[in-house]
Amino acid sequence: MIERIIENWLTNSSERSFQLPFCYLLIQDGYTIIHLTRHCGMEWGKDVIAIDPEGVPTGFQLKDVKGGRYKLRDWQQDINQFYQAIYTPLTHPSLPLHDRHRSVFVLNGDMDEEAFNAIHVQNEQWRKQNLHYKIEVIVKGQFLDMAFRNKDHFVPTELADFKALLEFRIDSGDQFLDKKKFSDLLTAIIHKEDITKQGQRRALSSGALLCALALTNYSEKKNHWAVIEGWTIYQTQLLGYCESTGTSLASCKEELRLTEEIITNSLIDLCEEIKGHQYLYVGNLNQDAFVYKYRVTILMGLMAYLGIRKYLSADLIDVQLEDIDEILARHAGDMIIWGEASISFYLCVYWYRKVRGASADGDKLLIQVVDNILGLILTPSLAFPDLYYDAEDTILLRLIVSPEQMNGFLNRRSAYTLETVIHLAALDNMREALTQRWNPISKVQVEYFEMTNKQDFYKWRIPNGQHVTKQLKETQSWAALVLQAQQVDEQKLPDTWLANAAFIPLLLLVYPHRFKREVILWFNAHLQQQLSREPYHRLAQS
Repeated sequence: MIERIIENWLTNSSERSFQLPFCYLLIQDGYTIIHLTRHCGMEWGKDVIAIDPEGVPTGFQLKDVKGGRYKLRDWQQDINQFYQAIYTPLTHPSLPLHDRHRSVFVLNGDMDEEAFNAIHVQNEQWRKQNLHYKIEVIVKGQFLDMAFRNKDHFVPTELADFKALLEFRIDSGDQFLDKKKFSDLLTAIIHKEDITKQGQRRALSSGALLCALALTNYSEKKNHWAVIEGWTIYQTQLLGYCESTGTSLASCKEELRLTEEIITNSLIDLCEEIKGHQYLYVGNLNQDAFVYKYRVTILMGLMAYLGIRKYLSADLIDVQLEDIDEILARHAGDMIIWGEASISFYLCVYWYRKVRGASADGDKLLIQVVDNILGLILTPSLAFPDLYYDAEDTILLRLIVSPEQMNGFLNRRSAYTLETVIHLAALDNMREALTQRWNPISKVQVEYFEMTNKQDFYKWRIPNGQHVTKQLKETQSWAALVLQAQQVDEQKLPDTWLANAAFIPLLLLVYPHRFKREVILWFNAHLQQQLSREPYHRLAQS
C-alpha cells in the first residue's frame, strides 16, 4: 500500500510538487543541493543544481510527463531547452570551479523507445566529436526506486500517524493547514526513540521527505501560506532536535539551507501573486467579506517578513523592497487584530518599517496595537481570544460558539502580549503616548508562561512549565520601565535561536503561542544592532 501511495503521488505530481522530495532523495544519496528554481522565467533549464558524491556539479531538469509517457514529439519540442541546459555553464556562488557539468533530465513517467533512441544518437554524436557533453535521464522507475529505498524512513509506521499522512494526501489543499496534526506527523519521524546516531541523521532528511509528500496538494493549489507553515514546522522540528540532543547545526546545514530556500521561494511567489492587485478578495465578495481582513493581516505580515528576511539574510533574495512597500501601502490599512495571535503579524510590519527607515510609521503602528488591545480587553461586549486561537480558530469561534461559551472570552481581561508591546514602545522613547494610556493599561492583567526546560520551546505544546499572572502598577516610573525593557535574559532562549535570528519572526507567525517577551525583545535588539551598522539609504537602493 505504501508503494502504491508513493507511485500515485509521483504519477500525478507536477514539477513543482516532486521537486522538493527529489532534492531530499538526492541528499540521502550523498548529493549536496546548491540551488532549486522557483519555476520562473530564468531557470535556464536547471530546476535543481547540486554537487554529486564525486564532487561534479550537476544540473537537473524536471519534466512532468503528461499521459505517463515521454514521446519523440516531446523531445522535439523540448530540444532547445535540453541544449540550453547542456551548453550553458552552471553558475552559482557556492559551486566550485569547474570546466564541465552533468545534465540530468528527470521524468515522473516513462520514456518511449523513439525518444530514448534520439537522445542516444545525440550522445553518440558528441562522443565521436570528442566532446564531453552528455544527456542523462532518470525515468519514473528509477525515481521510484530511490523513494522505495527510503520509504521506511519517511513513511510513518504507526497506524495513527499513517492515517494522518493519508488525510493530508486527500485534503483539497486550499484550506488552512492543521498545524498540530502536521507537527505530530513530523514528530513521529524526526523524534523517534531508541534510534542510532546514523538513523537520527537520516531522520532529519526523512522528515523533509514526509513534509513534501504531505504538502503536495497545498503546493499544487499554490496555497503559499500553508506551504510556508508546513516547512516552518519542519524547520522548527529540526531546530528542536538539535537543541534537545546537543547536535551541531552545522551537521544539518543542508536541510536547513534547503528549507530556508523553499520558504523564501514561497514568499517570493506570494509577493509576485499579490503585487499590483487592488483588492485581495477571493471568490464571492459577500462571503469573502467576513474573512477578508484576516487574510490581509496574514499577507501583510508575510510580506513584511519577506522584507526583513531580505535585509537580514546573507543570501541574495530576488524581491524588490519597493514592491513590498507598495503592497503594504495599499493593503495594510485593512489589517485587523482578531486576537493575540495576530499581534506578531503587526510586529513584522513594525520591524519592516524600521528596516525601511520609517520608524515614525512603525511607532504609530505600535500605539495602534496598544489601543486595539486595550479596546478589545476593556470593552465588555468584545472578545479578545488568547494566543492559542489563530485566524481559523477565531473565525470558527465567532461562527459556531454559543453565547454562553463566548462569555468566557468576553470576561477575559488579561493579555500575553501587552507588556511586550509596551516595552517596545518604551525602547522607542514613546513616553508621552504611554503616559496618556497608562491608566487603562494598569487595569489589564499580564499573563505569561515560564517553561521548565528551554529545550521544549520548539514543541507544539510544552509539557512542563508554570502559568503566571501579574497586575501592572497603577503608577510607573519611566526610567524603571525603560530599564525593564532593556533587560533580556538570554538564558531563557534556546541556543539554536541565537544563530537563526532571521527565522524568529516567521516562527512567531506560525507558532503564535510562542510569543514570549524575551524572544521579541531579543530580536528587536538584534535588528536594531544590524540597522545601526548599515545606513538606511543603502538598503533603500537594494
